Amino acid sequence: MHEFYSQRGWQARTPDWQRYHAAYHTSAVDLGKLAARVQPKKLVLYHELPMGQPPEEVLDEIRQHFSGDVIYGKDLEVIR
Repeated sequence: MHEFYSQRGWQARTPDWQRYHAAYHTSAVDLGKLAARVQPKKLVLYHELPMGQPPEEVLDEIRQHFSGDVIYGKDLEVIR
């Protein structure tokens, strides 16, 4: 399980917001790189910060580097 923010959405933010998000969160692109190294059986996304981007766009950002199973988590969802 991992949190993320959309790289594309982040680029449209003000510099102050960009600094904040880059300091305390993981971009979807960087998360894809991290997952490619770790190779989890499933990557479950939570604490989503899509910043106006639809889930498909965020998944595309992750899949630039990670081709494994990615689940865009939903509140109260049970994942096994």
